[in-house]
Amino acid sequence: MVKAKEFLQFLCSELEYRFFSGIPFIEAKPIYDNMTRELMHYVPAANENIAVSMANGAWVSRFKACVLLSLEHILKVDWSFNQSRKIPVLVLSCFTGNVSVPFSSVFVGSETEYEYDIKSALWHLDDIMENTSLPTILFFKEGVFK
Repeated sequence: MVKAKEFLQFLCSELEYRFFSGIPFIEAKPIYDNMTRELMHYVPAANENIAVSMANGAWVSRFKACVLLSLEHILKVDWSFNQSRKIPVLVLSCFTGNVSVPFSSVFVGSETEYEYDIKSALWHLDDIMENTSLPTILFFKEGVFK
C-alpha cells in the first residue's frame, strides 16, 4: 500500500506535475483526499474531454498535466488531438478489467509491488512522454493508495 500524500508529493515535487483535472471516481478517493493547493492546481471537469482539454491547455502553457479518469472515461476520450499534436498528458486510472488503450501504460499494485515500483513506473512514463510527446497511463489496483 502507498500513502497517497507521498505519491502526490513525488508526482508534483520530483516530476513537476502542477495541473490536475478529471472526473472524480471512488477508487481514486485517497488521491483526492490528499490534494492540496500548495502542491497543485486541481480543476474538476464535467466530462472526460473537458478534463483532457484543460490538461492540454496547461501543457501549452508549459505545465506538466495529469488527468484522473476511470477506465470507462479513458475509452470515451477522443485522443486524436493529443496524438496528432504530440501533447503529452499523464493519466491516472484504476485498472478494472482487461482492455486495450491507445498508448503506453504501466500497471502497479500487485501484492509484490511496493512504493518504489510506483515511483519507477512514474519515471518510466515520464520518460516515454519526453521521448514521444504522447499521453501515458498509470493504472493502479484498487486499494493500492491509502
